[in-house]
Order: sequence, then structure tokens, then C-alpha cells
Amino acid sequence: MSFAKVSVLVEAVADRGGEASDKEVNASLQGSRGLAVTTEGGRWVVDHLSSEAGTDLGLPRKHVYAITVYKPGFHLWKESIFYEKGTLQVEVTLYPDAIEIEDVGNMVDTSLGETSTGTGTGPRQGE
Repeated sequence: MSFAKVSVLVEAVADRGGEASDKEVNASLQGSRGLAVTTEGGRWVVDHLSSEAGTDLGLPRKHVYAITVYKPGFHLWKESIFYEKGTLQVEVTLYPDAIEIEDVGNMVDTSLGETSTGTGTGPRQGE
């Protein structure tokens, strides 16, 4: 998917099995993010996070990251990924937001048939 926006946020510190642990994320990583835009071939790379002030924080190992991919006209894709070290490949599939409508002919009965009319009153305030 070309020209989709990719955001990577630290979600949690991970234990040895890659599961989120009870340890709190280092304060210097809170609010940091990695950003990318996919190429025409759909590839993207996030090799570091930046703090809110723009400082390069690298890409801390043994953390769980929330990866979000967005492109107008498609459903938002979001997943939590464990990163230990090295290069991690993530497969992303975006699905169109469009609703498919099939023309199946005249399904609405527009004939009037029997009708009825009546009068009445509805509930009034305070009653």
C-alpha cells in the first residue's frame, strides 16, 4: 500500500517471553514515536524513535510497540508487536472503507395497497 502513514509508539516493557511486563516504560520514552510513510511498493522503515522535543532515542530493544498504519479510504490497521533486536518484518494489509452494494433489481414494493388513517394524541409533558 503506497503512501500510507505509519506510527510506532512504545506500549510497554517486555519480559523474556515477549509479553508486556509490570515494569513501567522509561520516562524518557513516554510520548516518543517513530514515523514513516510507505513507498510506492508499500515498504517502510522505522529505525528510531524521537522524543517530543525531537531528540533521537534509538529503538529500545525488548519493548512492545503499538504500530498504526493509516491511509484515507482504508480501515485503520493497528497491532502490538514485540521487538527484541535486529530487523523485524511486519505484514500489513489494509482493507477499503467502501461498502459494496449489489443491484438486485426492484426489491422495494411501491404499490400503495391498503392504507389506514387515524387520529390520536400522544403523551403530554407533565402527565
